[in-house]
Amino acid sequence: MRKRAKKKAVEPVDEPLVTGDVMTLMCVRQAPNPRWVICDMDGNQIKVAISPRYTNKLVGKPIKVARVSRGLLEEYEHLP
Repeated sequence: MRKRAKKKAVEPVDEPLVTGDVMTLMCVRQAPNPRWVICDMDGNQIKVAISPRYTNKLVGKPIKVARVSRGLLEEYEHLP
């Protein structure tokens, strides 16, 4: 008979910190994962997280994007 592994306590996750960086970027294309799009920021392509309901609806359009910090990780998210 196997022993069950003990479950670790779940630590609460802090809410993402949205910095004051809200910008309008051009959505270039859909990423292979439908939760992401690729946007152009001064010639660089960046990944932007989106809601799945906006999949294939934002390509070729300017969208509002916010920089989000989660600890050491910085990401970009679409603001509807």
